Amino acid sequence: MKLIEISPSDSKIWSEVWDVYISSFPDYERRGVISHKSASENDAFNTTIAIDEAGNFLALLFYWRCKELIYIEHLAVNPQNRGANIGTKIMKAFIQENKDCTVVLEIEPPISDITKRRLSFYKRLGFCENKYEYTHPSYAKVHFIHRLDILSYHKELSQLEYENFCEFISKVILSYIE
Repeated sequence: MKLIEISPSDSKIWSEVWDVYISSFPDYERRGVISHKSASENDAFNTTIAIDEAGNFLALLFYWRCKELIYIEHLAVNPQNRGANIGTKIMKAFIQENKDCTVVLEIEPPISDITKRRLSFYKRLGFCENKYEYTHPSYAKVHFIHRLDILSYHKELSQLEYENFCEFISKVILSYIE
C-alpha cells in the first residue's frame, strides 16, 4: 500500500474517489464538488489516497494542516476493501509521517454499534477522547448542526488547543461550504 496526494484534476482516479466520498458520508458531513475543488486550492488542504501495488484505489483521507495541528476531515475505505485493515494501515502510516503534530478528528457520539466500533478503532490507534462539548455545523445548504466528539492523537487537547481548533474550523474549514 502506498499513500499519494491527488487533486480533483486527476480525472483518472478522481471519480472513483468522489464516489466513495459521496457514499460514505451524509450530505451534512461533506462538501459539494464545487466547494471541494475550491478547498483543494488552499495549501492547507490535502487529498491523500491509498493505492495498492497495481494502482487500485483503496481509501481516501482528506485532511487540513495548520502549523502543528492536523485535522482529519474524512477517512473512508473503498467498500471493496473494507475488512482488510486498510483504515488501520493508513492511519498508522499517516500518524508516523506526522508524529510531531497533534492529529485531531471528529466522530459521532458512541451510541450505536457502529459508532462504538469507530471509537474503539481510533482508541486502539492511540487517540484520546476530549471532554469538550462540540457541535459541527452542516456542510450542506440545509443546516444541520450535529454533536460530535473530538479525538486527538496521543494526548488530550488543552483548552487553548481546543479553542485554536474551533477557530480553524469556523474561519477556514467552514469558508468552503456551498
